[in-house]
Amino acid sequence: MEQLLAHKLHLTRPIGTEIWVIGKERAKLHFQRKRQLVIRRGVECCPECGRAVECSETDKAPVCIYCGARMWAADRDKVRRYAKAEFIKRFFPKNFFDILILDEVHELKGGGTAQGQAMSCLIARSKKVLALTGTLMGGYGRDLFYLLWRMFPRLMKDAGFEYGRTLQFAERYGVVQRTYDSKDVAVSLNIASIGRKMVRSRVKEAPGISPLLLPDLLLERSVFVRLSDISEALPDYDEIIVPVAMNEEQEEEYNQLSDSLMTATQQALARGDMRLLGKMLQALLAYPDGCRVEEQVTLERNGIEEVVGSAQALDIDLLPKEERLLEILAAEKKQGRKVAVFLEHTGTRDLLPTLEEKLMENGFSPLIMRSQGVKPENREQWLKDNLATGRYDLLICNPNLVKTGLDLLDFPTIIFFQCGYSVFTLRQASRRSWRIGQDKPIRVFYMAYAKSMQEKALSLMAQKRETSLAV
Repeated sequence: MEQLLAHKLHLTRPIGTEIWVIGKERAKLHFQRKRQLVIRRGVECCPECGRAVECSETDKAPVCIYCGARMWAADRDKVRRYAKAEFIKRFFPKNFFDILILDEVHELKGGGTAQGQAMSCLIARSKKVLALTGTLMGGYGRDLFYLLWRMFPRLMKDAGFEYGRTLQFAERYGVVQRTYDSKDVAVSLNIASIGRKMVRSRVKEAPGISPLLLPDLLLERSVFVRLSDISEALPDYDEIIVPVAMNEEQEEEYNQLSDSLMTATQQALARGDMRLLGKMLQALLAYPDGCRVEEQVTLERNGIEEVVGSAQALDIDLLPKEERLLEILAAEKKQGRKVAVFLEHTGTRDLLPTLEEKLMENGFSPLIMRSQGVKPENREQWLKDNLATGRYDLLICNPNLVKTGLDLLDFPTIIFFQCGYSVFTLRQASRRSWRIGQDKPIRVFYMAYAKSMQEKALSLMAQKRETSLAV
């Protein structure tokens, strides 16, 4: 059937211009594979020639060494789609497409992702590639590594890079941070020159890029366009940082939680256990906003879940950041400006119901957008229909829901009530209102509790965005 479809496509090439549009999710989805063999006299045999199984690896799929038949079949109980991108690579001729346009290409930057593999498949069957993005980098050199490999493999190979070695790329075009153990350094300094000791270090990539990245890899292959190049009529764009001090009770519980988690994490790292790093980060980011619920962080050791940090639930009517949010909303409302409020914690630590309740108690009518129930392609119309009722004066949602494919011209003010770690999400969501057609000045507020992990995260995001904007 596949060969028949491909043959039909060969015979019906377009006479004029023909445009194929495919979403990145549909391009990547595929059946999972399962073994396809027959059993004869207790021996696994090829389903085509009947000989005992002896396989060779072809394109990562086992085939019979005698007749070439595939030793696998699609598992139709798992995913009921064939990956369109893989189908195109397998059965379409080289240079079938005149040009492949990859929108929001930064979302395909992952190394072992299905979306990245789909990108490679489509590039293999296209004469030219045009990659589009408003956020080329997220602050790290590695953000470009796999994109460049898929688009310019010969260039990367000639430059001496090996596929998968992102740290090698970062050492040349990014910023690499090495952390040395003070004990090792002290021992090394006391050793005689005839007996050298290697000092161990932890190596990781830090935000930043080398200026060499532009002339070596980008300038001859890129066109840089600003919004101001497209329209001189864009309104002013202003960003405001809003640090908020925690109240005494809130700060005391947070500091106690932070100290406990820092100590436990250091002890875990000394054992080579890195599991607490992510838990610590999420707990310290979330607790100041979600302190009405008890926070408890555990770590499994020897089959037992051990509590390594906790903070009690606090009975506070309005948290300091909520009070400051209400002040900003009231000022914007007086000027007739609708506001979009972005929250990161809308899943496990869901803050939407509580924030909605506090806003309604203070005279605001929030419209809540969740990922469930409204498909991405329907969100713009859903938003338009709800705003047309005149019942809502602000929007609350996770910034990931609006970072692409949606304009928020009705909301000239954007407030990041919480800020995550993705520069891609932050840069795109913060500019949803600053589009062609906007006639009001744009204000973007970034809120964070002072002297907390939220403030540190915002500082890191600033460093990463500075690097991103430099490119």
